[in-house]
Amino acid sequence: MSNLLYLLNEKDNKQSKKSYISSISNITNDKPVKEYQNDIDIKTSYKIYVQSIEKTVELLKDIINILEDQNFAENSEILSDSIHKKISIIDSIIAEFIKLFSVIKDHDLKEIYNHLYMKFNGIEIQLKLCFIKQEAKYAKNCLKLCEYLLKIFKTLEQQAIDLVK
Repeated sequence: MSNLLYLLNEKDNKQSKKSYISSISNITNDKPVKEYQNDIDIKTSYKIYVQSIEKTVELLKDIINILEDQNFAENSEILSDSIHKKISIIDSIIAEFIKLFSVIKDHDLKEIYNHLYMKFNGIEIQLKLCFIKQEAKYAKNCLKLCEYLLKIFKTLEQQAIDLVK
């Protein structure tokens, strides 16, 4: 969770990936789920998830705009660095979600978590293709998946808010 908060505030920084890897979140395999749920209230958790995906969507739109820019070929080295920095931040956010949904083992929500886990893995694969091939279609595929996930998390956030009322 702390990594998602950190990444929300992260700018295009060369150290983003290293900082992400070196920081340790409070979600680990040795920490029981109930203890995690007591650490942070559910509304705050979903708010952070939504903000993280919104940040990812924003970065993906930037990447798509850069890749579709007609001047990309002329300034490809400079723009490639910008794309790589953005992809690094997105990759860190997605890795945090994959880690989260691979650790939480709630039997009632197992199918939903498996579904979300697979969607985040799909984004990770498309992101790697975008990084390697630098084509907008892969970023667009990521964007579609992120927009889908954003709808899910906004719904879950609203349900959490309604539950508390």
